[in-house]
Amino acid sequence: MERHVYLGVTNKEFTNLKPKQESFWCVYKNSNIKKNDLLVLYRSKIGINQIYEVIAYPSKNSEFDCKLRNMVTIATRLLVNIANPISLDILKKDKTFSISGPVRKNFQSTIFSLSEDEANSLFTLIIKYNKNIESKYKITLLAPQLK
Repeated sequence: MERHVYLGVTNKEFTNLKPKQESFWCVYKNSNIKKNDLLVLYRSKIGINQIYEVIAYPSKNSEFDCKLRNMVTIATRLLVNIANPISLDILKKDKTFSISGPVRKNFQSTIFSLSEDEANSLFTLIIKYNKNIESKYKITLLAPQLK
């Protein structure tokens, strides 16, 4: 099964969550996000610091926050807290990510769909800056269609 990777942008702190805990995210109604896709979270001024799996789209629970913004609620499960977040500076120096939509648009959106190259580049950066994460979480298996 092919997984697609999305990058979510927030200024809120979700660091109190532990792996396997469930949460939610708001997406646009015309989003192509599906169950089992991945949501990598970019927190303003921190960087990429969490990876979630989509466990229900749309969620049976409609969060007030999402309704207020005319969006749909998706249910997520935290897979990984990234100890050494991937900062904007690191992303800007990466050959693939420096020209990606999120960086070019200065993360001015709620969610971005990542291409396979962008997702693979991102997971490579996560592993590079978090040496034990690959064996601990089998993170290479999370990226879409890694060959």
